[in-house]
Amino acid sequence: MESDAVQDIGTECKERSWHSIVDLHWSGDTLHLIAINDYHANGEALADEFSYTVAAYAPGLSAYRISIVSVELLKGNGA
Repeated sequence: MESDAVQDIGTECKERSWHSIVDLHWSGDTLHLIAINDYHANGEALADEFSYTVAAYAPGLSAYRISIVSVELLKGNGA
């Protein structure tokens, strides 16, 4: 994935008001998204949204997989 696409994906995610903190970084050949949001406690909605964003900004990328690595409920957010 080109660095411009990764930067655009990061910018798009950071502009969404329901994400209070977003980090997007490479680790080897894996692009990691770390976000804090206040909806869908199991992370599925965020994973779907991230997948749609990747598809929009890297349309030539034919094979990618979105995986939820972990979800942590923070104090003050229903914990």
